[in-house]
Amino acid sequence: MEYVLEQNNKGKHVPQKVGMAQIMRDGVKYEFTTVFDLDSNHQAVASKDRNQLYRDKIFVITEETGSKLRKWLNLQESEEQKAPVASQQSHNGV
Repeated sequence: MEYVLEQNNKGKHVPQKVGMAQIMRDGVKYEFTTVFDLDSNHQAVASKDRNQLYRDKIFVITEETGSKLRKWLNLQESEEQKAPVASQQSHNGV
């Protein structure tokens, strides 16, 4: 559980719950794109889903879950590879 200190109406700082905090190893330099929380029945829910593939869904993780993520990642990589080419062309007057 993650807490922050907020000032109340009396001017005192009191802890307030803000939800579940992600725990990462020291040295992790990147923020997660997708985070799944699993219950005791292996049901998954995305607590963080920047790609919106799993928003508001409860499911069991399967190979299809990984395939969807891989497809999304490949699309992102493809778009990043195209972007520098367009930028370079504009600088060359093409």
